[in-house]
Amino acid sequence: MTNVDFDVELQKFSEFLALPESFEKEALEVANRIFRVLQAQGDINRCRIVGGFGKKTSTSVKADLDAVVFINMEIKDKTDSKLSGILEEWKRVLNGALEHPQMETTSKTLKVKVGEISLDILPAVNMSKDPENVEYSQLKETLKYIRTEGKNNPSLANQLSAELAESSLTFLKGQSKFAHDFARLAKFWNQGLLYHEYVYGRSLIIETLAVHCANLEENNNVEPSMSNCLKRFFEELADIRKLFVWFDKNYSENEIPSGTMTQRPLLLDPTNPFNNLLATGVEYTSAGVKPDLEFYTFLARCAAGALKTLNTSSIPQIFYPHFRYAAVQREVKVIFSNYLVQNNHGQEDPPRSMPGHEIRKKGLNEGVLRSIFSCFAVIHRISDFVCPNMTDEPRTEIVEKFLGQAGPWKTSADLHINRDVTVYIPWIAKEKMSVISFDVEEF
Repeated sequence: MTNVDFDVELQKFSEFLALPESFEKEALEVANRIFRVLQAQGDINRCRIVGGFGKKTSTSVKADLDAVVFINMEIKDKTDSKLSGILEEWKRVLNGALEHPQMETTSKTLKVKVGEISLDILPAVNMSKDPENVEYSQLKETLKYIRTEGKNNPSLANQLSAELAESSLTFLKGQSKFAHDFARLAKFWNQGLLYHEYVYGRSLIIETLAVHCANLEENNNVEPSMSNCLKRFFEELADIRKLFVWFDKNYSENEIPSGTMTQRPLLLDPTNPFNNLLATGVEYTSAGVKPDLEFYTFLARCAAGALKTLNTSSIPQIFYPHFRYAAVQREVKVIFSNYLVQNNHGQEDPPRSMPGHEIRKKGLNEGVLRSIFSCFAVIHRISDFVCPNMTDEPRTEIVEKFLGQAGPWKTSADLHINRDVTVYIPWIAKEKMSVISFDVEEF
């Protein structure tokens, strides 16, 4: 396959990975319903869908929605106890307005699930002082506050990420279709990396670096190449500890603190000159750990392996999960058994347009399991693209290959609800769904 042919193939693959239209429509309806309920409570200035869904860089592997609700309050009043009270009140109100919602609050987020739509709602302070230019004023006032108060609170740049979410969304929306498509491709590759710890901002790190690589490719080539861009992306990650990337759209170089500019690796938030997305040792305990040297080593190893596969011009070779379950079983400390795999029309289950899961056994490490489920979906999406007419039997073999073991699989007469965990993966080309269930033991 020539480079031109492979570029076309990668472009088609990225577009293939975009969210199903039916899911997007339903997700927007649910989000708008929630926004209407919340805004009726008063003191709310505006609601925004942000994150990968808002930026159009989400893949059909995973697309939880992120939303920011801007509240009319003083920034000094944004305390953990204040936010906790607000989130509990929103939970109470939504519970009476939505049909069978599943909700839980963390210290800074309200998670709402309606059907297969999941929405993470973050409260943010409305800091805008200009009703004619709300977003720019929000950005300017937030950065001014970080600049003055951050000297005594180094983690403030992270703590106010919700306040800057609008500007982050606009930055991505201003990128070309090439950059959007490449960012989706990079995020898909990331979703196939089986890392056993949750890292705060991991998806944003990948997305931001992908946009940087896409910008360089477009600036240096009249006809940008998706494969060249992928090569540059893997090269940057393979040497991640030397990374030095910042953007000049929302701030100038002299606005970046001198101490930040000397940090390595450096991947500066496109909207916040005080926030190095790859900074280590920054506390953000409410959302997980910041990246560390172990995670850098992991990313570099995966990228180096991916570089070796580029000359194959093979989507399965490049994007198939680099670490299969059997290879990391000792690290994640879980054992799967008693499998039940069915490839059917999903008559037993509600129709789905996106992968999902049920964890019935309490106390399991959900972060580890979600990472493994993501790999399941990645494998199926590659198969959907390469072999759209694949029959049931090869799909079972896909699961066997990833797990590193073959059956025995239980008969279709057995029940999924008798297992600890069930994973649902809708097929793209047909109205079918793979349903994978198993028991889980931790050691």
